[in-house]
Amino acid sequence: MDPILNDLVVRLEEVEREKRLLERQISRVQGASGVRRAAAHASANNSAGGGQFLPKAFRVLLVATLYSVAMYRLAGRVFGDAFSPSLQIGDNATAAADSAAGSATAWEESREKIRVGTALIIATVPYDAIHARALWSHLECLTEGIDRVLIAAPDALWSRLQVQAIKTEFVRRESNRREEKSNGTNIEVATDGGLPIIEEGYYRNDRYDIGLWCDALHYGYGYNATNITSGSNSSESLESTVPDAVFVVNDSAMSMRKYNNLTRRIVHTARLEMQGANLTAPRTRKQHARLVSLNGRFDDYSSPVPNARYNWVESVYRGLTPAGLKPFYDFSCSPQSFQPCFGAEFSGKRKRCVVDHFERALATRAYDIHTEVDAMFPSYFPHTAGFFPSFGVEWNASEENARHGGFWTADQWRGSGKFYEYLRDEWGFPMKKIKTLRNEVGHCNRLVTGGFLDGLPYPTRIQRFGDNFGIRNATA
Repeated sequence: MDPILNDLVVRLEEVEREKRLLERQISRVQGASGVRRAAAHASANNSAGGGQFLPKAFRVLLVATLYSVAMYRLAGRVFGDAFSPSLQIGDNATAAADSAAGSATAWEESREKIRVGTALIIATVPYDAIHARALWSHLECLTEGIDRVLIAAPDALWSRLQVQAIKTEFVRRESNRREEKSNGTNIEVATDGGLPIIEEGYYRNDRYDIGLWCDALHYGYGYNATNITSGSNSSESLESTVPDAVFVVNDSAMSMRKYNNLTRRIVHTARLEMQGANLTAPRTRKQHARLVSLNGRFDDYSSPVPNARYNWVESVYRGLTPAGLKPFYDFSCSPQSFQPCFGAEFSGKRKRCVVDHFERALATRAYDIHTEVDAMFPSYFPHTAGFFPSFGVEWNASEENARHGGFWTADQWRGSGKFYEYLRDEWGFPMKKIKTLRNEVGHCNRLVTGGFLDGLPYPTRIQRFGDNFGIRNATA
């Protein structure tokens, strides 16, 4: 199929999906209040010979509204941000953040005044085709609004060969796609944004993905140069400029659709911080969190001292504002940060220690989880708390649980069960764990054709572990 037609088909599919989401949301609103009142009034009219005018009028209005919204979203998909803000269904947190700055126009004007530099660090160990595909998917679907991408990988010959091949081929194919669109009739290219600068760095992988992120921050962007212990043999000379907003992601999950809501939210808060805005008021601080993860759990949210076991954010994909980067770095990257896991490798619990300390403990020990930490989606269905901050106050866990026939308490999104399908279908969840993929590629590997990734010379098991770099990241 022609690439232009293929893109249009994909966007039409997304519009249709969002239309179904809107219908479900309106159905819930109807059931909650409006329809009951309308039905009662209509019943009174019927008994008086008034017929079914009010319900019919309501239905006509509902259909017209759905059609208008669907067409508006279709235009937004085709014309991009020049036509409408690119908020997705379920992005209550981003919507709230934008509304705090005023209208979408005011937000754009604010962006013109203060430039927020953005960087995405991708921690990857591309030792097979599925992890290489995950890396590619992030390049294709998470880089909207990103100025620079740093691919952080282990410093081994096979790793360098894989990353360089993927980077070079992605830049070539993406540049060709943009050139074809600019020369053709596809009108998306006008708002597609420029291709980010894509760099590579090779570091010691002694702390899984967190080690690669720390080394990339230090060696790649020159952050806190005196406060790091791990070494780098990278020959690349990267520009030592610390970005204003930093995003970190690993290759344990594959991007399944384009997603920029986390980017927009962090950039908005970063801009306010750079403007010197007062974000300390309780009603605004949670809204403008310093650390925002794709997933998190807040089941002990009301406790004065939240338990890290029930309050944490996952490390698969995170965003950090300027004020959020320092506590992250101090907690995760300082020389003393790895002391809790010394000796764990001898007991076979090194990975478990890294997850417990650098992932689960981060939200409660390095930040005020009540005000400075948030997540776009829940990791588990929030039975205990009964709500989820980013879903908004109108979201009711009890009603949703009853509407879907109940969710299993331990059904985490990464298991790709019923709860994952709920997040994907009703809230536009953008990723999937690579361990649960069943010949799925999503919409983020559309440029990979001709078996390019399958044909790369992946290392043997002996090569990987012989270099002492083959250990997977902590969330794989």
